[in-house]
Amino acid sequence: MRVITGTARGVRLETPEGLNTRPTTERVKEAVFSSIMNELYGASVLDMFAGSGQMGIEALSRGAERCTFVDCSTETLILRNLRKTKLEDRAQVSARLPAGGAYDLVFLDPPYGKGLVERTLRELLEREYLRPGALIVAESDGEPEPLPEGLILERERHYGRVCIAYIGYRRESER
Repeated sequence: MRVITGTARGVRLETPEGLNTRPTTERVKEAVFSSIMNELYGASVLDMFAGSGQMGIEALSRGAERCTFVDCSTETLILRNLRKTKLEDRAQVSARLPAGGAYDLVFLDPPYGKGLVERTLRELLEREYLRPGALIVAESDGEPEPLPEGLILERERHYGRVCIAYIGYRRESER
């Protein structure tokens, strides 16, 4: 797995080991970033269930201002990948969602089939982590999970069994 383009183009990233991980394929990552390239420059990004950190690192490489990486089991791996890409000065890595923060772009790639997309979306809304107009890119197995009120499914794309949902956030007054 490598960084596709930007300041860290071509850098190979380490990936988590074990059967419980399934990093986003380069084909899917390339399609996602092609469709959101106008959302990246200067964005504040949250990479939830970050794994290797590849989605947030790609966003930083392409011009995002900062990224918070959250994963309860791969913090050290993410830090190593950030050092390899020389992007650690614009990143924060944590095992839990840190207090405070407002994000323009969220990558959400939890373990499949556990209802974690919907649960995490609710938490992001309740804790007011989303800026008006924020975009959430959620990866799931098959069909996307139900969305909490306040979020809008803008589009979805299927790549084999992987479904990428592009979800928009609008405040009550904007709907």
